[in-house]
Amino acid sequence: MHMKSKLFTLLAGTLLSCGGTAAERSMQIASESIMPDATIPQKFTMYGDNISPELHWAWIPPGTEALIVSCIDIHPIARHWIHWLVINLPPSIDSLAEDISGGNLPEGAIELKNSFGKPGYGGPRPPAGTGFHEYVFTVYALKSPLTGLDSRDFIPAEKLQEMLKDKLLAKASFSAKYRK
Repeated sequence: MHMKSKLFTLLAGTLLSCGGTAAERSMQIASESIMPDATIPQKFTMYGDNISPELHWAWIPPGTEALIVSCIDIHPIARHWIHWLVINLPPSIDSLAEDISGGNLPEGAIELKNSFGKPGYGGPRPPAGTGFHEYVFTVYALKSPLTGLDSRDFIPAEKLQEMLKDKLLAKASFSAKYRK
């Protein structure tokens, strides 16, 4: 069985053993590339190959018209540094392959500029001596897509939350860490 299938089978089994039903499942996000709460492998950082990690999700709520995927450094020094923001993924998509950034995203999906000023994924590059930084990977399920944006646009984390306020159906996150 594929690791992705094993993970979600385990999550479903845990939920059902606790008395939950399929209708009560909450959205989940995971990665085969990066384990939650673990150190991010160097190949996903700017000190390595700077490639985007594989991500997958499950249990998208009914009524979802678009998905957003983000990676944000929440360390106080980073001040919610955007490492990756992909908007308007179709709800039929349940994963992004490793190293997909800048390549074969599903039709309609857009990679916005990251805090480095370039569209697409920009891996961790925390300043030396600042300790571990926490990187939060999130998938958002929206009632409608974000409109009027293209790869030249940058949305700070605070503004993103404002934009999602009336569109958000559900979200799921996990975090991992990295330090130089």
